Amino acid sequence: MAPEPIMQGMTGVKIPHRDDIAEITRSSRDLPPAHYTYKIENFSQFSWAKLDNVESGDFEVDSYKWTLMVYPKGNSTEEGKSLSMYLAMEDCETLPSGRTTYALYMLRVRDQLFGKHVEKEANCHFSNSIKDWGHLNFMPLDDINALSKGYLVNDTLAVEVQIHGITVAKEFS
Repeated sequence: MAPEPIMQGMTGVKIPHRDDIAEITRSSRDLPPAHYTYKIENFSQFSWAKLDNVESGDFEVDSYKWTLMVYPKGNSTEEGKSLSMYLAMEDCETLPSGRTTYALYMLRVRDQLFGKHVEKEANCHFSNSIKDWGHLNFMPLDDINALSKGYLVNDTLAVEVQIHGITVAKEFS
């Protein structure tokens, strides 16, 4: 027996159980997963710049606005060790009270020479109080800066997000 589709094109993907979720509104998605690529030029300048993070411009998927947040020198405990990367929901403050937006997505640093991308899956119940989610320790900065690995080409790093599905849930009151 085939698994029940959660969202069209998302067969077998399960929304993690949460005790505070009362109702799930499923939305249909006839399109393949949404991709967004953000190229960070002059990446090496971040090793000495006082800027902690860079953000892509807003992009829209299923009527929600999203942003990729990248910490080129790492964030928090990973500062100076690892690239940190997050997906942020830009309009989460407009969600009705008691609603969360569950997103299943893949964050990726593109290998621009050999196609051996670094990918990490993430999922989050975005809400009024949770605006962004991702990976503090996405990949070591030493790997990014090793020119032979193909992540940094012409001082440009290409990062992506691939959003597989978005579902709106109502929390218990």
